[in-house]
Amino acid sequence: MIRNVTKKDIIPLLQLEHETFSFKERCKRETLKKRISLFPDQFLLYEKEGKVISYLSYMISDSIDIPTLSLSPKRNDKKGKYILLLSLCCCPKEQGKGIGTELMNMLLENTDKDIYLLCQENRRSFYERFDFYTQERISLDNRTWLMMKRCCKIKAGGTTK
Repeated sequence: MIRNVTKKDIIPLLQLEHETFSFKERCKRETLKKRISLFPDQFLLYEKEGKVISYLSYMISDSIDIPTLSLSPKRNDKKGKYILLLSLCCCPKEQGKGIGTELMNMLLENTDKDIYLLCQENRRSFYERFDFYTQERISLDNRTWLMMKRCCKIKAGGTTK
């Protein structure tokens, strides 16, 4: 079941972050709480048997400064030009079962904006399946991150996909 986040989800989200990401990559409690309060409708959870096993969070902005905005989320600008995918996290035991794909498809089906994200090289091929491409490489915390972009697709007649 996919649903929006609530403030009560903070502990399961922190546990999921701990299971999935390295210490440097994990989202901190205060950052998660701020994201939940600023844009709960842009924070999708995937539950299985009552347990949160995956989530996707994003914000809308006129800036593509993901490193700054992911750590210190600001006001969400629904009229902004871009979607910044802040996190896609899936329990390691559940990876490879299409859950991340399902969450990504929900995001992609409901936007008319270009999408930006940061990821490690080992996650690049996952995002390329959704037509993301590497725009640049960024060095943060002595690690190289890929800034990836997916352009909004325009259908015949001028409408967006």
